[in-house]
Amino acid sequence: MKDFTSISPLKFLEKSSRKKLGAGNLGVLIARAGVGKTACLISIAFDRIFRQGKLVHISLEEGPEKVMSYYNVMYHDLVKALDMADDYDYYRMLVEKNRLILAYLNQSFDTDRLRANLVNLTENLDFKPDALIVDGLEFHKAERKLFEGFKEIAISPPEILRLSL
Repeated sequence: MKDFTSISPLKFLEKSSRKKLGAGNLGVLIARAGVGKTACLISIAFDRIFRQGKLVHISLEEGPEKVMSYYNVMYHDLVKALDMADDYDYYRMLVEKNRLILAYLNQSFDTDRLRANLVNLTENLDFKPDALIVDGLEFHKAERKLFEGFKEIAISPPEILRLSL
């Protein structure tokens, strides 16, 4: 996916920061409602997936079907914009194989539950993610404990989980 990685939003973010985000670190995208945060996160997800990484997209506001529809629309637009029709099925399979969507609706999210779900994915589905995307977190309402929980997930236990958040 040479064409996509050359225009990936991550490429521009990496140039504007010190380096790559790296394992165990947290990157934050904050903006008002309706400006395209989810679309940007999905573009970042595509970058990770097209580089053969595994990703878990965590939605705190939308069900998995709606998140999947965002991916489908953006994938279709990407194929069209980069004239990738010949490779449509290959990259579609890559996305499906390397991305999982978890939805925690009605304030059901906490990092202990997330950790348990990630361990379950690793042990039972042999799906060990390289990165997490958390979509819909209200940072102004989040407590320090939540970010400490994310950090714990990202750095330990290394034999089960090693993630870039």
